[in-house]
Amino acid sequence: MNKHTDIGGRSTSQTVRKPLPSGSLTCLLTRNDLKRLGISLSNTQLIRLERDGRFPRRVYLTPARVVWLESEILEWIEARAAERAHRVYSEY
Repeated sequence: MNKHTDIGGRSTSQTVRKPLPSGSLTCLLTRNDLKRLGISLSNTQLIRLERDGRFPRRVYLTPARVVWLESEILEWIEARAAERAHRVYSEY
């Protein structure tokens, strides 16, 4: 995290994404990050989808803090978009 000051001289924190070495993991996403990507499912629904293998599994940083791998979430979103070509709404 880099420290910056705003117009009023107050210290602010800003996350700066840096490229990682080739072959390494991408960014970690929080629940708020999932919501920003349009994934506004409840925790219960996410747990059910994960259990059924229909959503990427969470990573436990601590017993109370979970994240998801950005690469897996983006692949999941792309797969949902690709399904549009093969499904009609009456199948849902």
